[in-house]
Amino acid sequence: MEPAVIAVPSGRVTVSDRRTQRSWSVDLTGFLLASTPATQATYEAVTGQRPSSGRGDRLPVEGVSWWDAPEFCNALSDRDGLGRAYERDWGSPGIIMGVMRCTADEAFLLLTKQSQVENRRLRDIAAEIVSRTKRPD
Repeated sequence: MEPAVIAVPSGRVTVSDRRTQRSWSVDLTGFLLASTPATQATYEAVTGQRPSSGRGDRLPVEGVSWWDAPEFCNALSDRDGLGRAYERDWGSPGIIMGVMRCTADEAFLLLTKQSQVENRRLRDIAAEIVSRTKRPD
């Protein structure tokens, strides 16, 4: 059974950063939001994968990476004939985490080690990795 969706209307919201004590307004386009978390059954039906460690069709899916979540949302939109909500920014620093399937700290350690081995700037090595990565069509 698929969850019901809630139509969130367009509008202006105020967001804030508690660390810096700053707030600002953001204009949002309307979107649809599932009323419940994605289940393991739905995730598998859309992606063909079951990343969860616990099993149960009606349990929420877990074990999904920050890279996989928007891919799932786009695949679900494709399936339901809706426009895609996410576009991956292949130029972001997170590309190393996605390609190497590692955490931010692990990516930084990998870059640092490579920088020391090659006696090159870390940012130059990161830029080279990004430039060599195949972008989706």
